[in-house]
Amino acid sequence: MSQQPFAEPPGPGGTGGKPAPPTDEHMRTALEPLLRALLNETIKDWATKTGATKSLDARLAHLAPERRAIWITEIKKVVLALRTKLVPLTAQLAGSVDAALGNAKQVKYANLTDDQVVAADPTTLSILDSFLHATPIMAALDIALQGLSDEVTAYVTRSQSVETWLAGRKQWCVQEYGELDILVQEVDATLHTIDALQLGPFLTVWMGPVTKFRKAAAVVLATPLDSVWQNADTALCTAFSQSEATLKQTVGAVVDTHGSEANAARTQLCGSIFRLTDDMLQRLAPLATMAPSLRSACTAMATDYGEPWLLCLSSLAAPEEITQVLTHCANKLVMKPFKLVAPPHCTTVQLSKAFSVLATVADWEDACIALNSAWTEIPVPGGVTPMTWLRIGSWWVPWAFSAGGMETDMACLKHMTQELGPNLSETKLTRYFAELVAACRIAQDQWAFAGRPAKLECPGITPGVGTWKIIIKLSHGKPQIYHVDSQYKKSAWVSQPK
Repeated sequence: MSQQPFAEPPGPGGTGGKPAPPTDEHMRTALEPLLRALLNETIKDWATKTGATKSLDARLAHLAPERRAIWITEIKKVVLALRTKLVPLTAQLAGSVDAALGNAKQVKYANLTDDQVVAADPTTLSILDSFLHATPIMAALDIALQGLSDEVTAYVTRSQSVETWLAGRKQWCVQEYGELDILVQEVDATLHTIDALQLGPFLTVWMGPVTKFRKAAAVVLATPLDSVWQNADTALCTAFSQSEATLKQTVGAVVDTHGSEANAARTQLCGSIFRLTDDMLQRLAPLATMAPSLRSACTAMATDYGEPWLLCLSSLAAPEEITQVLTHCANKLVMKPFKLVAPPHCTTVQLSKAFSVLATVADWEDACIALNSAWTEIPVPGGVTPMTWLRIGSWWVPWAFSAGGMETDMACLKHMTQELGPNLSETKLTRYFAELVAACRIAQDQWAFAGRPAKLECPGITPGVGTWKIIIKLSHGKPQIYHVDSQYKKSAWVSQPK
Protein backbone atom coordinates (compact mmCIF):
# COMPACT_ATOMS: atom_id res chain seq x y z
CA MET A 1 0.00 0.00 0.00
CA SER A 2 1.41 3.35 -0.92
CA GLN A 3 2.16 5.96 1.79
CA GLN A 4 0.50 9.45 1.84
CA PRO A 5 3.24 11.56 3.42
CA PHE A 6 1.42 14.79 2.66
CA ALA A 7 -1.80 13.91 3.97
CA GLU A 8 -3.97 16.80 5.31
CA PRO A 9 -3.08 17.61 8.90
CA PRO A 10 -5.72 16.84 11.55
CA GLY A 11 -8.43 19.45 12.16
CA PRO A 12 -8.85 21.20 15.49
CA GLY A 13 -8.96 18.55 18.26
CA GLY A 14 -9.76 15.70 15.84
CA THR A 15 -8.81 13.90 12.70
CA GLY A 16 -10.01 14.16 9.20
CA GLY A 17 -11.65 17.53 9.92
CA LYS A 18 -14.03 16.16 12.64
CA PRO A 19 -14.48 18.27 15.84
CA ALA A 20 -12.64 16.74 18.80
CA PRO A 21 -14.65 15.35 21.76
CA PRO A 22 -14.24 17.10 25.09
CA THR A 23 -11.14 16.32 27.05
CA ASP A 24 -11.43 15.13 30.65
CA GLU A 25 -9.53 18.19 31.81
CA HIS A 26 -11.87 20.59 30.04
CA MET A 27 -14.93 18.67 31.23
CA ARG A 28 -13.80 18.76 34.84
CA THR A 29 -13.01 22.47 34.51
CA ALA A 30 -16.54 23.10 33.25
CA LEU A 31 -18.39 20.67 35.52
CA GLU A 32 -16.97 21.64 38.91
CA PRO A 33 -18.25 25.26 39.01
CA LEU A 34 -21.54 24.11 37.56
CA LEU A 35 -21.87 21.49 40.31
CA ARG A 36 -21.02 24.03 42.97
CA ALA A 37 -23.62 26.41 41.55
CA LEU A 38 -26.21 23.63 41.42
CA LEU A 39 -25.50 22.73 45.04
CA ASN A 40 -25.82 26.34 46.19
CA GLU A 41 -28.99 26.92 44.17
CA THR A 42 -30.57 23.74 45.51
CA ILE A 43 -29.77 24.77 49.07
CA LYS A 44 -31.07 28.28 48.44
CA ASP A 45 -34.29 26.96 46.97
CA TRP A 46 -34.70 24.65 49.97
CA ALA A 47 -34.14 27.52 52.37
CA THR A 48 -36.39 30.07 50.70
CA LYS A 49 -38.82 28.43 48.31
CA THR A 50 -39.43 24.73 48.44
CA GLY A 51 -38.61 23.18 51.81
CA ALA A 52 -37.72 24.90 55.06
CA THR A 53 -39.52 28.22 54.91
CA LYS A 54 -42.18 27.48 52.33
CA SER A 55 -45.67 28.43 53.54
CA LEU A 56 -44.46 29.17 57.07
CA ASP A 57 -47.23 31.69 57.48
CA ALA A 58 -49.82 29.01 56.73
CA ARG A 59 -48.03 26.32 58.74
CA LEU A 60 -48.01 28.63 61.76
CA ALA A 61 -51.57 29.85 61.29
CA HIS A 62 -52.48 28.53 64.75
CA LEU A 63 -50.47 31.38 66.27
CA ALA A 64 -51.66 34.95 66.66
CA PRO A 65 -50.09 37.26 64.03
CA GLU A 66 -47.64 38.91 66.43
CA ARG A 67 -46.54 35.54 67.83
CA ARG A 68 -46.35 34.03 64.34
CA ALA A 69 -44.00 36.81 63.20
CA ILE A 70 -41.56 35.96 66.00
CA TRP A 71 -41.55 32.27 65.15
CA ILE A 72 -41.11 32.88 61.42
CA THR A 73 -38.15 35.18 62.05
CA GLU A 74 -36.49 32.71 64.40
CA ILE A 75 -37.14 29.68 62.17
CA LYS A 76 -35.46 31.53 59.29
CA LYS A 77 -32.45 32.11 61.53
CA VAL A 78 -32.42 28.43 62.36
CA VAL A 79 -32.51 27.57 58.66
CA LEU A 80 -29.41 29.68 58.03
CA ALA A 81 -27.65 27.96 60.91
CA LEU A 82 -28.69 24.51 59.71
CA ARG A 83 -26.90 25.08 56.41
CA THR A 84 -23.58 24.67 58.20
CA LYS A 85 -24.48 21.00 58.63
CA LEU A 86 -24.06 20.61 54.86
CA VAL A 87 -20.38 21.62 54.83
CA PRO A 88 -19.11 18.00 55.16
CA LEU A 89 -20.69 17.22 51.78
CA THR A 90 -17.87 19.13 50.05
CA ALA A 91 -15.69 16.07 50.60
CA GLN A 92 -17.76 14.38 47.90
CA LEU A 93 -17.30 17.18 45.37
CA ALA A 94 -14.32 15.78 43.39
CA GLY A 95 -15.80 12.30 43.22
CA SER A 96 -19.11 13.71 42.06
CA VAL A 97 -17.38 15.67 39.29
CA ASP A 98 -15.87 12.39 38.13
CA ALA A 99 -19.34 10.78 38.32
CA ALA A 100 -20.78 13.59 36.19
CA LEU A 101 -17.97 13.05 33.70
CA GLY A 102 -18.88 9.38 33.60
CA ASN A 103 -22.52 10.28 32.99
CA ALA A 104 -21.42 12.45 30.04
CA LYS A 105 -19.28 9.72 28.53
CA GLN A 106 -22.18 7.27 28.67
CA VAL A 107 -24.12 9.45 26.25
CA LYS A 108 -21.02 10.44 24.23
CA TYR A 109 -21.05 13.91 25.74
CA ALA A 110 -24.45 14.48 24.09
CA ASN A 111 -22.46 15.31 20.94
CA LEU A 112 -20.70 18.23 22.58
CA THR A 113 -17.30 19.15 21.19
CA ASP A 114 -14.29 20.20 23.14
CA ASP A 115 -14.58 23.67 21.67
CA GLN A 116 -18.17 23.93 22.88
CA VAL A 117 -17.19 22.82 26.38
CA VAL A 118 -14.41 25.37 26.49
CA ALA A 119 -16.69 28.12 25.14
CA ALA A 120 -19.45 27.20 27.63
CA ASP A 121 -22.34 29.02 26.02
CA PRO A 122 -25.80 28.79 27.70
CA THR A 123 -26.88 25.83 25.56
CA THR A 124 -23.71 23.89 26.40
CA LEU A 125 -24.06 24.72 30.09
CA SER A 126 -27.64 23.42 30.07
CA ILE A 127 -26.42 20.12 28.58
CA LEU A 128 -23.57 19.87 31.07
CA ASP A 129 -26.05 20.55 33.92
CA SER A 130 -27.99 17.43 32.98
CA PHE A 131 -24.94 15.29 33.82
CA LEU A 132 -24.79 16.64 37.40
CA HIS A 133 -28.07 15.49 39.01
CA ALA A 134 -27.31 11.76 39.20
CA THR A 135 -24.15 12.24 41.28
CA PRO A 136 -23.32 11.09 44.83
CA ILE A 137 -23.17 14.61 46.22
CA MET A 138 -26.62 15.53 44.89
CA ALA A 139 -28.11 12.32 46.25
CA ALA A 140 -26.49 12.99 49.63
CA LEU A 141 -27.74 16.58 49.52
CA ASP A 142 -31.33 15.41 48.95
CA ILE A 143 -31.09 13.14 51.99
CA ALA A 144 -29.47 15.84 54.11
CA LEU A 145 -32.05 18.45 53.15
CA GLN A 146 -34.86 16.09 54.02
CA GLY A 147 -33.32 15.67 57.46
CA LEU A 148 -33.03 19.43 57.87
CA SER A 149 -36.63 19.84 56.72
CA ASP A 150 -37.68 17.44 59.45
CA GLU A 151 -35.82 19.60 61.97
CA VAL A 152 -37.63 22.69 60.74
CA THR A 153 -40.94 20.85 60.92
CA ALA A 154 -40.12 20.00 64.52
CA TYR A 155 -39.82 23.74 65.26
CA VAL A 156 -43.20 24.35 63.63
CA THR A 157 -44.72 21.56 65.70
CA ARG A 158 -43.02 22.85 68.83
CA SER A 159 -44.59 26.27 68.38
CA GLN A 160 -47.99 24.91 69.42
CA SER A 161 -46.88 23.42 72.73
CA VAL A 162 -44.48 26.24 73.61
CA GLU A 163 -46.98 29.01 72.92
CA THR A 164 -49.78 27.19 74.74
CA TRP A 165 -47.47 26.71 77.72
CA LEU A 166 -46.29 30.33 77.57
CA ALA A 167 -49.86 31.63 77.43
CA GLY A 168 -50.57 29.67 80.60
CA ARG A 169 -47.54 31.11 82.39
CA LYS A 170 -48.52 34.61 81.29
CA GLN A 171 -52.07 34.09 82.50
CA TRP A 172 -50.74 32.99 85.90
CA CYS A 173 -48.46 36.03 86.04
CA VAL A 174 -51.34 38.36 85.10
CA GLN A 175 -53.46 36.80 87.85
CA GLU A 176 -50.72 37.28 90.44
CA TYR A 177 -50.22 40.91 89.40
CA GLY A 178 -53.98 41.49 89.44
CA GLU A 179 -54.46 40.00 92.89
CA LEU A 180 -51.54 42.02 94.23
CA ASP A 181 -52.94 45.21 92.71
CA ILE A 182 -56.37 44.56 94.28
CA LEU A 183 -54.76 43.89 97.67
CA VAL A 184 -52.73 47.11 97.44
CA GLN A 185 -55.93 49.08 96.81
CA GLU A 186 -57.56 47.40 99.82
CA VAL A 187 -54.51 48.15 101.96
CA ASP A 188 -54.54 51.80 100.89
CA ALA A 189 -58.21 52.01 101.86
CA THR A 190 -57.43 50.44 105.25
CA LEU A 191 -54.55 52.85 105.84
CA HIS A 192 -56.89 55.73 104.98
CA THR A 193 -59.41 54.43 107.55
CA ILE A 194 -56.67 54.15 110.18
CA ASP A 195 -55.69 57.76 109.53
CA ALA A 196 -59.30 58.92 109.61
CA LEU A 197 -59.92 57.15 112.94
CA GLN A 198 -56.59 58.43 114.34
CA LEU A 199 -55.57 54.91 115.33
CA GLY A 200 -52.00 55.05 113.99
CA PRO A 201 -50.31 55.65 117.39
CA PHE A 202 -51.99 52.55 118.83
CA LEU A 203 -51.21 50.25 115.90
CA THR A 204 -47.50 50.86 115.40
CA VAL A 205 -46.66 47.17 115.88
CA TRP A 206 -48.72 46.40 112.75
CA MET A 207 -48.17 49.61 110.82
CA GLY A 208 -44.42 49.06 110.44
CA PRO A 209 -44.70 45.76 108.54
CA VAL A 210 -47.71 46.96 106.56
CA THR A 211 -45.85 50.06 105.36
CA LYS A 212 -42.75 48.03 104.55
CA PHE A 213 -44.58 45.41 102.50
CA ARG A 214 -46.79 48.03 100.84
CA LYS A 215 -43.64 49.68 99.48
CA ALA A 216 -42.29 46.30 98.35
CA ALA A 217 -45.55 45.63 96.49
CA ALA A 218 -45.28 49.01 94.76
CA VAL A 219 -41.83 48.07 93.48
CA VAL A 220 -43.18 44.86 91.95
CA LEU A 221 -46.16 46.61 90.36
CA ALA A 222 -43.88 49.31 88.94
CA THR A 223 -42.62 46.78 86.36
CA PRO A 224 -45.15 46.82 83.50
CA LEU A 225 -46.21 43.40 82.31
CA ASP A 226 -45.52 44.50 78.73
CA SER A 227 -41.83 44.77 79.60
CA VAL A 228 -41.97 41.32 81.19
CA TRP A 229 -43.43 39.92 77.96
CA GLN A 230 -40.71 41.66 75.95
CA ASN A 231 -38.04 40.11 78.16
CA ALA A 232 -39.72 36.74 77.76
CA ASP A 233 -39.64 37.11 73.96
CA THR A 234 -35.97 38.04 74.13
CA ALA A 235 -35.33 34.88 76.12
CA LEU A 236 -37.39 32.90 73.60
CA CYS A 237 -35.25 34.17 70.74
CA THR A 238 -32.01 33.58 72.64
CA ALA A 239 -32.82 29.96 73.47
CA PHE A 240 -34.85 29.23 70.34
CA SER A 241 -32.52 26.57 68.94
CA GLN A 242 -32.17 24.76 72.27
CA SER A 243 -34.28 21.78 73.28
CA GLU A 244 -37.91 22.43 74.09
CA ALA A 245 -37.28 21.73 77.78
CA THR A 246 -34.37 24.20 77.89
CA LEU A 247 -36.39 26.77 75.95
CA LYS A 248 -39.27 26.55 78.41
CA GLN A 249 -36.89 26.72 81.36
CA THR A 250 -35.22 29.86 79.99
CA VAL A 251 -38.45 31.67 79.11
CA GLY A 252 -40.22 30.42 82.23
CA ALA A 253 -37.48 31.87 84.40
CA VAL A 254 -38.38 35.34 83.12
CA VAL A 255 -42.16 35.09 83.46
CA ASP A 256 -42.18 33.01 86.62
CA THR A 257 -39.71 35.29 88.37
CA HIS A 258 -42.05 38.25 88.06
CA GLY A 259 -45.12 36.18 88.89
CA SER A 260 -43.37 34.74 91.93
CA GLU A 261 -42.31 38.20 93.05
CA ALA A 262 -45.93 39.34 92.87
CA ASN A 263 -47.06 36.24 94.75
CA ALA A 264 -44.44 36.75 97.47
CA ALA A 265 -45.31 40.44 97.78
CA ARG A 266 -49.00 39.62 98.11
CA THR A 267 -48.32 36.90 100.70
CA GLN A 268 -46.19 39.24 102.80
CA LEU A 269 -48.60 42.15 102.53
CA CYS A 270 -51.64 39.99 103.28
CA GLY A 271 -49.88 38.44 106.27
CA SER A 272 -49.15 41.88 107.69
CA ILE A 273 -52.66 43.32 107.34
CA PHE A 274 -55.28 40.59 107.13
CA ARG A 275 -56.34 41.06 110.78
CA LEU A 276 -56.85 44.80 110.25
CA THR A 277 -60.45 44.44 109.14
CA ASP A 278 -62.90 47.33 109.02
CA ASP A 279 -64.83 45.73 111.89
CA MET A 280 -61.71 45.54 114.04
CA LEU A 281 -60.85 49.16 113.32
CA GLN A 282 -64.36 50.25 114.22
CA ARG A 283 -64.11 48.32 117.51
CA LEU A 284 -60.86 50.13 118.27
CA ALA A 285 -62.11 53.54 117.10
CA PRO A 286 -63.08 54.73 120.64
CA LEU A 287 -59.37 54.75 121.57
CA ALA A 288 -58.84 58.05 119.77
CA THR A 289 -61.34 59.93 121.96
CA MET A 290 -60.56 58.37 125.35
CA ALA A 291 -58.94 60.20 128.24
CA PRO A 292 -55.21 60.85 127.86
CA SER A 293 -54.41 58.52 130.76
CA LEU A 294 -56.20 55.63 129.05
CA ARG A 295 -54.55 56.34 125.71
CA SER A 296 -51.15 56.38 127.40
CA ALA A 297 -51.96 53.10 129.12
CA CYS A 298 -52.85 51.58 125.74
CA THR A 299 -49.64 52.67 124.01
CA ALA A 300 -47.59 51.45 126.99
CA MET A 301 -49.23 48.02 126.82
CA ALA A 302 -48.66 47.91 123.05
CA THR A 303 -44.98 48.65 123.67
CA ASP A 304 -44.68 45.93 126.32
CA TYR A 305 -46.70 43.20 124.59
CA GLY A 306 -46.73 44.04 120.88
CA GLU A 307 -49.12 42.13 118.62
CA PRO A 308 -50.60 39.92 121.41
CA TRP A 309 -51.90 43.08 123.08
CA LEU A 310 -53.62 44.29 119.93
CA LEU A 311 -55.14 40.86 119.30
CA CYS A 312 -56.59 40.78 122.80
CA LEU A 313 -57.75 44.39 122.69
CA SER A 314 -59.48 43.87 119.35
CA SER A 315 -61.52 41.02 120.83
CA LEU A 316 -63.54 43.53 122.87
CA ALA A 317 -66.87 44.35 121.25
CA ALA A 318 -67.99 47.41 123.25
CA PRO A 319 -66.34 50.75 124.12
CA GLU A 320 -67.11 50.28 127.82
CA GLU A 321 -65.15 47.04 127.80
CA ILE A 322 -62.12 48.83 126.36
CA THR A 323 -62.52 51.55 128.98
CA GLN A 324 -62.63 48.97 131.77
CA VAL A 325 -59.53 47.17 130.54
CA LEU A 326 -57.51 50.37 130.08
CA THR A 327 -58.61 51.67 133.46
CA HIS A 328 -57.12 48.54 135.00
CA CYS A 329 -53.99 48.98 132.87
CA ALA A 330 -53.56 52.52 134.22
CA ASN A 331 -53.71 51.17 137.78
CA LYS A 332 -50.24 50.17 139.00
CA LEU A 333 -51.77 48.00 141.72
CA VAL A 334 -53.48 45.88 139.08
CA MET A 335 -50.49 45.85 136.75
CA LYS A 336 -48.20 44.34 139.38
CA PRO A 337 -49.99 40.95 139.59
CA PHE A 338 -50.92 41.24 135.91
CA LYS A 339 -47.29 41.30 134.81
CA LEU A 340 -46.42 38.44 137.10
CA VAL A 341 -49.05 36.31 135.36
CA ALA A 342 -48.34 37.69 131.90
CA PRO A 343 -44.85 39.23 131.68
CA PRO A 344 -44.05 41.58 128.79
CA HIS A 345 -43.39 39.87 125.43
CA CYS A 346 -45.30 36.75 126.49
CA THR A 347 -47.40 34.77 124.02
CA THR A 348 -50.88 35.77 122.94
CA VAL A 349 -52.34 32.72 124.67
CA GLN A 350 -50.67 33.60 127.99
CA LEU A 351 -51.61 37.27 127.76
CA SER A 352 -55.21 36.50 126.82
CA LYS A 353 -55.94 34.80 130.16
CA ALA A 354 -54.77 37.78 132.19
CA PHE A 355 -56.51 40.12 129.74
CA SER A 356 -59.76 38.17 130.12
CA VAL A 357 -59.70 38.90 133.83
CA LEU A 358 -59.41 42.64 133.17
CA ALA A 359 -62.27 42.45 130.69
CA THR A 360 -64.66 40.47 132.91
CA VAL A 361 -63.90 41.81 136.42
CA ALA A 362 -64.81 45.45 136.97
CA ASP A 363 -63.51 46.03 140.50
CA TRP A 364 -59.77 46.47 140.67
CA GLU A 365 -59.37 44.58 143.94
CA ASP A 366 -61.42 41.68 142.64
CA ALA A 367 -59.31 41.78 139.47
CA CYS A 368 -56.14 41.44 141.54
CA ILE A 369 -57.60 38.42 143.34
CA ALA A 370 -58.77 36.88 140.05
CA LEU A 371 -55.33 37.32 138.49
CA ASN A 372 -53.93 35.07 141.20
CA SER A 373 -56.64 32.44 140.73
CA ALA A 374 -56.36 29.30 138.64
CA TRP A 375 -58.97 27.88 136.26
CA THR A 376 -59.04 24.85 134.01
CA GLU A 377 -58.76 24.88 130.23
CA ILE A 378 -61.46 22.82 128.56
CA PRO A 379 -60.20 20.15 126.13
CA VAL A 380 -60.46 21.23 122.49
CA PRO A 381 -61.06 19.12 119.36
CA GLY A 382 -58.11 17.88 117.34
CA GLY A 383 -56.78 20.31 114.77
CA VAL A 384 -57.89 23.34 116.79
CA THR A 385 -55.30 25.87 117.96
CA PRO A 386 -56.58 28.35 120.57
CA MET A 387 -55.38 31.89 119.94
CA THR A 388 -56.94 33.57 122.99
CA TRP A 389 -58.87 32.30 126.02
CA LEU A 390 -61.98 33.62 127.80
CA ARG A 391 -62.93 32.77 131.36
CA ILE A 392 -66.47 31.41 131.57
CA GLY A 393 -67.38 30.30 135.08
CA SER A 394 -64.41 28.37 136.42
CA TRP A 395 -63.04 27.34 133.04
CA TRP A 396 -61.01 28.70 130.18
CA VAL A 397 -62.75 28.49 126.78
CA PRO A 398 -61.07 29.50 123.47
CA TRP A 399 -62.09 33.06 122.65
CA ALA A 400 -60.51 32.89 119.18
CA PHE A 401 -58.96 29.91 117.42
CA SER A 402 -57.68 28.56 114.13
CA ALA A 403 -58.79 25.36 112.43
CA GLY A 404 -58.81 24.05 108.88
CA GLY A 405 -56.54 26.83 107.62
CA MET A 406 -58.82 29.63 108.88
CA GLU A 407 -58.81 31.85 111.94
CA THR A 408 -61.86 33.24 113.67
CA ASP A 409 -62.31 36.96 113.95
CA MET A 410 -61.01 37.99 117.36
CA ALA A 411 -64.49 38.98 118.60
CA CYS A 412 -66.78 36.61 116.72
CA LEU A 413 -67.29 34.25 119.69
CA LYS A 414 -68.57 37.00 121.97
CA HIS A 415 -71.99 35.30 122.21
CA MET A 416 -70.71 32.17 123.97
CA THR A 417 -71.61 33.25 127.51
CA GLN A 418 -75.12 34.21 126.40
CA GLU A 419 -75.66 30.93 124.56
CA LEU A 420 -74.37 28.68 127.36
CA GLY A 421 -76.84 29.98 129.94
CA PRO A 422 -76.43 29.81 133.72
CA ASN A 423 -76.00 26.05 134.07
CA LEU A 424 -72.28 25.55 133.50
CA SER A 425 -69.97 22.57 133.78
CA GLU A 426 -66.76 21.50 132.09
CA THR A 427 -68.68 18.81 130.22
CA LYS A 428 -71.24 21.26 128.89
CA LEU A 429 -68.59 23.79 127.88
CA THR A 430 -66.56 21.08 126.14
CA ARG A 431 -69.57 19.74 124.23
CA TYR A 432 -70.70 23.25 123.25
CA PHE A 433 -67.26 24.26 121.95
CA ALA A 434 -66.81 20.96 120.08
CA GLU A 435 -70.15 21.52 118.32
CA LEU A 436 -69.17 25.12 117.53
CA VAL A 437 -65.98 23.86 115.86
CA ALA A 438 -67.93 21.18 113.96
CA ALA A 439 -70.32 23.86 112.64
CA CYS A 440 -67.36 25.99 111.52
CA ARG A 441 -65.86 23.04 109.65
CA ILE A 442 -69.13 22.36 107.86
CA ALA A 443 -69.24 26.04 106.86
CA GLN A 444 -65.65 25.84 105.60
CA ASP A 445 -66.63 22.94 103.35
CA GLN A 446 -69.64 24.87 102.05
CA TRP A 447 -67.47 27.89 101.36
CA ALA A 448 -64.94 25.81 99.40
CA PHE A 449 -67.72 24.07 97.46
CA ALA A 450 -69.25 27.45 96.60
CA GLY A 451 -66.01 28.48 94.90
CA ARG A 452 -64.38 30.41 97.76
CA PRO A 453 -66.50 33.58 97.45
CA ALA A 454 -65.64 36.88 99.15
CA LYS A 455 -68.45 36.27 101.65
CA LEU A 456 -70.70 33.32 102.39
CA GLU A 457 -73.47 33.01 104.97
CA CYS A 458 -74.09 29.45 106.12
CA PRO A 459 -77.31 29.37 108.17
CA GLY A 460 -79.15 26.32 109.47
CA ILE A 461 -76.12 24.18 110.32
CA THR A 462 -77.26 21.54 112.82
CA PRO A 463 -74.41 19.25 113.82
CA GLY A 464 -76.06 18.36 117.16
CA VAL A 465 -77.87 20.39 119.79
CA GLY A 466 -77.85 23.89 118.34
CA THR A 467 -78.69 25.46 115.00
CA TRP A 468 -75.72 27.52 113.88
CA LYS A 469 -75.16 30.43 111.56
CA ILE A 470 -71.59 30.83 110.34
CA ILE A 471 -70.31 33.61 108.08
CA ILE A 472 -67.00 33.25 106.26
CA LYS A 473 -65.50 36.36 104.76
CA LEU A 474 -62.32 37.26 102.93
CA SER A 475 -60.10 39.67 104.82
CA HIS A 476 -57.61 41.18 102.39
CA GLY A 477 -57.79 38.02 100.33
CA LYS A 478 -57.53 35.58 103.24
CA PRO A 479 -60.58 33.62 104.44
CA GLN A 480 -61.72 34.25 108.02
CA ILE A 481 -64.53 32.85 110.17
CA TYR A 482 -66.22 36.18 110.61
CA HIS A 483 -69.39 35.35 112.58
CA VAL A 484 -70.58 32.43 114.75
CA ASP A 485 -73.87 32.08 116.64
CA SER A 486 -76.39 29.43 117.64
CA GLN A 487 -79.29 31.88 117.97
CA TYR A 488 -77.99 33.85 120.97
CA LYS A 489 -80.32 33.68 124.00
CA LYS A 490 -82.65 31.40 122.04
CA SER A 491 -79.87 28.85 121.58
CA ALA A 492 -80.84 25.28 122.39
CA TRP A 493 -77.71 25.17 124.52
CA VAL A 494 -79.19 27.60 127.10
CA SER A 495 -81.55 24.94 128.41
CA GLN A 496 -79.06 22.13 128.23
CA PRO A 497 -78.29 20.63 131.66
CA LYS A 498 -74.83 20.53 133.08
